Amino acid sequence: MYKDQIINNLNRIMRYDTLVQELANSSGVQLDDAENLINEFEAQLSIDTATWALVFYEKELGIKTDISKSLDERRARIKFKQIGTGNINANTIKLAALAYPNGDCEVSFNGHIVIKFSSLIGIPDFLESLKSDLEQIKPAHLRIDYEFKYMTYFEFTLLTYDQLHTITYNNFARR
Repeated sequence: MYKDQIINNLNRIMRYDTLVQELANSSGVQLDDAENLINEFEAQLSIDTATWALVFYEKELGIKTDISKSLDERRARIKFKQIGTGNINANTIKLAALAYPNGDCEVSFNGHIVIKFSSLIGIPDFLESLKSDLEQIKPAHLRIDYEFKYMTYFEFTLLTYDQLHTITYNNFARR
């Protein structure tokens, strides 16, 4: 890539000199490598694209690094930890849960914390990690109850073919 730019910036007479072409090729390869390293480093600056730098984010936030977990799960735990510090209230818990894929939820308090997951796609990815993280940030004297939206097979069998045919997927998932 850079070789072509170097050659195009030269005088036309020099463009065809073999020594100049070899120098441009060598310099172009070095510049391409440097650009790739810079792009890789920039990717590590965002939690959403980081790979090898996740260990630094985890260390900074006091998260035990577990390389057996997927990159997505490790990223979710990092985002969760960034959100779930300081004063804990229903909004903080909701935002922290949203750090996990499919973590859409409603949080209420009824003598204890009630988290009702409302994602149309299903239960949150990495549910056990989410539960573990929520246990760490909640007040110790409160328990957490989790509620999930499911449609049982029995409820499904009560629908007629015509009803199923007219229901969109989103409306079906909200039932």
